[in-house]
Amino acid sequence: MDLYWASEMHSWSRPVYALGWAFVAGVVFIAYLETVEAVRRKHSLRSRQDKERKRLTERIQNVQRTRQAMEKESHTWRGFAYYHVVRKVVHGDSGICSFYLQPRDQRLGLPPFHPGQHLKFQFTIEGRPEPIVRRYSLSDAVNGKYLRISVKLAKPPRDCPDVPPGLGSSFLHQEIKVQEGEFLQGCLLVAPPNGSFYLEPLGIEPVVLIGGGVGVTPVLSMFNTILKENPAREVWFFYGIRNSKEDILSEQGVLFPQAREIIKLHKNLHLYTSYSRPLEGDATRLESKPEVYGKGRIDIGLLKQLLPSKHFKFYICGPDAMMAQLVDDLEDWGVPSEHLLTERFGPVKKTRMGAGPAKIKFRQTGIEAAFSDEDGFILDLAERMGVSIPNDCRSGSCGTCQIGIVTGKVCYPRKPSFRYSPNHCLTCCSVPDGDLELDA
Repeated sequence: MDLYWASEMHSWSRPVYALGWAFVAGVVFIAYLETVEAVRRKHSLRSRQDKERKRLTERIQNVQRTRQAMEKESHTWRGFAYYHVVRKVVHGDSGICSFYLQPRDQRLGLPPFHPGQHLKFQFTIEGRPEPIVRRYSLSDAVNGKYLRISVKLAKPPRDCPDVPPGLGSSFLHQEIKVQEGEFLQGCLLVAPPNGSFYLEPLGIEPVVLIGGGVGVTPVLSMFNTILKENPAREVWFFYGIRNSKEDILSEQGVLFPQAREIIKLHKNLHLYTSYSRPLEGDATRLESKPEVYGKGRIDIGLLKQLLPSKHFKFYICGPDAMMAQLVDDLEDWGVPSEHLLTERFGPVKKTRMGAGPAKIKFRQTGIEAAFSDEDGFILDLAERMGVSIPNDCRSGSCGTCQIGIVTGKVCYPRKPSFRYSPNHCLTCCSVPDGDLELDA
């Protein structure tokens, strides 16, 4: 009996073993196929990445060659050169006009510039004995056709209506009359592009661009340049204004051509416009496109809500109060101060840090004086004491007033945009931090 059952069990076990081995073989074969497919996908992905990297490298090299060719063709001048205004565009009710410039002497060509830099102008105004100098940010990318500035008419403050309007902006808005392709008002004196508030467009680090009101102009130049030359870079562009009447970005020709289409194709590009005082007619836009339009001011709450992290380099230009609050809040959030760059359009307000009384010695002249609360900044004291220090912008953006520090330290109520040299200070916007000796 035992032999019989053993024989029967052996006869049943053969197909079971066969099925087991077939199952194992099937599993192994399936695993093999999956491994082969995974390897194929990996190679395919790597191949696509290599091709994309190659195309990006070629595009960057082409841009670099174009820039180098423009630099060779362009003869950067010293001092001022005459430029025609060939086009003037009024941007709705924003109070902003864009002026398109070309050199009178075609041999000069159009100078290359870094996005974010500005032009310096010299205006001769009737009734004033001396010319005035003003700076206006370039508001477009390098294009080989024109230089563009966008200027807001500076009106008297609401609480001081008797204050005269801005001289430079009034001259441009009211005296420059242009028909398409024809300049009717002589020429403007223009100095080469300058300024240290700029962005390297071919970089790879992610950036946040913030423009408040007319402060959008330098960061608009940055954004347009990235759209043109490096759309693979991660960029968040925040634009803060009161309502749609001031929204110059919605006008044709302000943004880089096909900007909206480029942004849709690249998930790394973001443009967000925030209305602090929206009009009744703005409700539809705000409700239908909440991903690109919002209500309120650009503040740290909005940035924390929309940004994926704080690991960006921030470029900020706008009203002083907005910039000061943003910089303080971003530093509190943990953004390093070297990643916070700002640009001011006017003199820094004379608000001092609590540095306490100090003595300043000007070594070359031998003059020594006490710095007091009546002196806003070191440059103000120098002028009071008759010490001549060249200066221009009085906002920490041009570097004209930079002088060497012999001994001592200075501090800045607000970080200047000009990148001053080590052991130097910008006298127009710094105060002494204790006794100080300067090379002036």
